[in-house]
Amino acid sequence: MVFPLLLLNSNERTRLIEVAGIGNFVVFMVALGVAVFDSYEYMITKSSITPLLATKSIMASVAPLVGAISMALTALLHLWAWVFIKDQHLRHTRWKTSAILEGVYISIIAIVITFACIGLHGFYWLNFKRNLAHGMFEAMAKANKSTELVSHLHDIQMDYTCCGVTGISDYFNASEINYPNVDNPFVDSDWTGCDSGYCYIPFSCCRAEVYDCTPWAAVLRDKYNLVEDSYVDEMYHQAGCVSVLGTRHSGLAQFIISGCLFLLQLAILALTMLVSTSTFVLEKVGAEEDCIVPSWILPILSSTPNVVVEHTYRCFATGNDFDRETLTKAVFRDRERLRQRTTMLHQMRRKQTSYKTQSSKSN
Repeated sequence: MVFPLLLLNSNERTRLIEVAGIGNFVVFMVALGVAVFDSYEYMITKSSITPLLATKSIMASVAPLVGAISMALTALLHLWAWVFIKDQHLRHTRWKTSAILEGVYISIIAIVITFACIGLHGFYWLNFKRNLAHGMFEAMAKANKSTELVSHLHDIQMDYTCCGVTGISDYFNASEINYPNVDNPFVDSDWTGCDSGYCYIPFSCCRAEVYDCTPWAAVLRDKYNLVEDSYVDEMYHQAGCVSVLGTRHSGLAQFIISGCLFLLQLAILALTMLVSTSTFVLEKVGAEEDCIVPSWILPILSSTPNVVVEHTYRCFATGNDFDRETLTKAVFRDRERLRQRTTMLHQMRRKQTSYKTQSSKSN
């Protein structure tokens, strides 16, 4: 056969309509859920994490917001597709080829948007830790200055009960911080958070239950020979912020859901085409609902739908069953006519061009 085509009876069409309708509604709900989750992600991170991410990549900082808008648009498109199928099933309107093409185009637009979201979520997930580490390095380098970036660093350390890029030891010797694929700005330089060999540990690293926590705990430890690390461990959060935030806001869940959504959309697009084309044939030939009519995966920008309808109408008019072989020949004849018409147009244009050239030379 020249293109995928199925013959469907009333029961099969009903089942396909139900599956396609449920599928579109499921995609609508999932896409809406991802949009809400991305919006929530952006809202809770825009005052602390987002500014630090922006020091390395503006795209990474706004990825959740862009993802939320894109997924909301995808949800609306699939809501329209669900209504479209419901309307076709109830046959409230007589759909033309252009109407079905518009429905297919809208479904394809939703798929393209989801595919873009996969790339966006993947980019955010793969670069989240590295971008965050870069932003935290920038903030730590200005630890003794009153800057907005430092304020964001303190907010993160307090809200997520973490300390430093990789842990509290970052504040003891920042030049030894080693995070993959991130340049350490403190290598071969004096860190601004240290003074006379002693490093200041921010209050934001203090445990909430330790009321006598001091930024100079490391100094007191050395001064009074409190060599046990437990003295410092009891006062400060030990986990690094990058690892803590990486498990909560990396975007991996959105990336996986977007990928699954994309595969589901492809399957639903095929079902939607089958439902739309079969209903379209019923309307065009004026057949009863229980008739067996063809449905197909719609070839975009092709005259095939009209050929199928004409062939089906002739079969019904003569009382014959639908014949695939005859349809194939009809499609080939239609394409051959189009090819010949195109060839004739090209020849006429060449002749006109040649005539104009000769006329200009003679003048």
